[in-house]
Amino acid sequence: MMTRKFSADECVKYMKNKYGKDFSFIRTVDKFQPTVRSLEIFVSCPELSGRDIYVVEEDTGGDLRFSDNFPAVMYEDEVRSLLTGLAEKVYGSCKVLYTLPFKRIIPGSPSSLEEYISDSLSCISFTLILPPDADTARKDELAQSLAAALCEKKAVCSFRIFYTADAAVYKGIASFCDIPHDLSWYTAFGSLSTDGEVLTSESWR
Repeated sequence: MMTRKFSADECVKYMKNKYGKDFSFIRTVDKFQPTVRSLEIFVSCPELSGRDIYVVEEDTGGDLRFSDNFPAVMYEDEVRSLLTGLAEKVYGSCKVLYTLPFKRIIPGSPSSLEEYISDSLSCISFTLILPPDADTARKDELAQSLAAALCEKKAVCSFRIFYTADAAVYKGIASFCDIPHDLSWYTAFGSLSTDGEVLTSESWR
């Protein structure tokens, strides 16, 4: 039951005022809404039919603050396409896993994909799955090539690279849920990040 302190209508009004688009209330995030300090809801937008957009109204100590992930949802498909294209250009056959946690709050209102991916607050991360015939001897070289390609796009992101151990495992991975829990499914694993200009970290095991 809504309290007088928090209002789904006010969340919808905030979204309309911020983005100049039509939004509609769908539902609360869970049955525990609102809490003492916040109200979390999903709204919809005709431009993104079928997509849940996360909005939160929070008490920050007397003042009410609104936040949302509309830009992240709006650019999700474009980001996935960009990452996949860059990875395939460097590695050839590969799988790129990129999904958007629904509670990823994006400050501001980026007006383009370029502005969105270059903002560190967008917190873009993805996972790259490589087939068993990929050459691990070139792992540093190729990872740095991918990082350079990302930096050419001014992308601020972190990413993981897995070299799978066998064809069955590679074929079976279509989403994060398909990644095995044991450590025997990959032969090499890298963790890297870029700041939009250079590769800032790289580690392998």
